[in-house]
Amino acid sequence: MKKIYFLFLISFCAKTISAQTYYPMLDSVNSWHYVSNWIGVRLQPTTQTALCTYPLSPGMTAFEEFSTHDSIINSHTYKTIETSYGCIAGFIREDTAARKIYFQDNISSSEILLYDFSMLVGNTIAVNFFNNFGYYTNGTYTLDSITTVHVSAGWRRAFHLNNHTTTGSPTLTWIESVGNLNDALYPYFENQNGSGWFNSCPGIQHQFFQFMSCFDHLQKVYFDTCAFQTAINFSNCIQYSDSCDYWNICGAVNELSSVSSMNIFPNPSNGKTTISIDVKQSDKFEIIVTDVSGKKIVKEISLGRISEGKKDIELDFSALANGFYLLECRSENGSIFRKLLIEH
Repeated sequence: MKKIYFLFLISFCAKTISAQTYYPMLDSVNSWHYVSNWIGVRLQPTTQTALCTYPLSPGMTAFEEFSTHDSIINSHTYKTIETSYGCIAGFIREDTAARKIYFQDNISSSEILLYDFSMLVGNTIAVNFFNNFGYYTNGTYTLDSITTVHVSAGWRRAFHLNNHTTTGSPTLTWIESVGNLNDALYPYFENQNGSGWFNSCPGIQHQFFQFMSCFDHLQKVYFDTCAFQTAINFSNCIQYSDSCDYWNICGAVNELSSVSSMNIFPNPSNGKTTISIDVKQSDKFEIIVTDVSGKKIVKEISLGRISEGKKDIELDFSALANGFYLLECRSENGSIFRKLLIEH
């Protein structure tokens, strides 16, 4: 009887996990941004022409990886991963049904299992790091716990894995729809210490030379470590460690510099909604409405130029079906996202 009950619990837990919403990493063209110990300003992409060498290192400034065109390898469709250093890092694909993400580097013909978000507590996975001399060590990692964390895109599951055969090896954490916070392609990253100037950044392991500073899907930010943290004032140039919206290092403006705050009420709403926005710098704004998968629901709503001060804007979304929607208030200086629940 106990055996039957135990098997029932295992089956129940497996069905519960499989019933949870899965948030994929590759549902659109993605960008991954990393910094070392200098400044996390986003780099302008360049034309990619060569293969990368490993480990993938951010050097002394910022480092960017982003997926581009499709490549067919062994009958599988991959996204090609390119970097701001002008090279191809490899190829990545996602099996959303199996909740697994695979990577093939540019020096071998076999792929590795990069992430497995179908794992249950107690399951194991073999991980081999290109640089096996740093904090993370090669070996078998056990999924010890699954927690929930809040990222810019909302609440996501976090998988915490440990190598119990090596004393002092830190916890390897995967975040669903985001990846590893040191590097999305974590087995190939620098994997060494160097905390630098980023001890003010929340949510990262500061002993590492390399950490993710921004992850986005097109216009939607999924993860951002540091929101407008001043790093250093050098030669009359303010340098910032926020990397989600800047395309230059010096003279950049805060991604939310035009707006002090934005609220939606009532929320939940029957469709008649008011957006209250506090503008501290005159700017042109528009509203974009998407569903939770990122699909645009209505045509962009132009708000025109809004002068400084507080302003309430009434909008009517009565035609939308019940459910959650994401409202983006966009200007040339960046975007603010708010979730809206429609209940008729």
